[in-house]
Amino acid sequence: MEKKNYTFETHTVVTTDKYTLSMFRMKHKNTKDGAPAVLLLHGITDSADCWIMHNEDQAPAFVLA
Repeated sequence: MEKKNYTFETHTVVTTDKYTLSMFRMKHKNTKDGAPAVLLLHGITDSADCWIMHNEDQAPAFVLA
């Protein structure tokens, strides 16, 4: 992501039933503060990598950012 001028933040969330989740926020350098967020959820056997694995013009996370 950084090679393509995107920045990201990692957030750890503990649910009420004690599961620990890692959440990532990705921003393009041209994104203004206060821009709406989009939540992408992967399947149970997948990971967040599935949203960034293809070319910048095809991967859902890059396209939405």
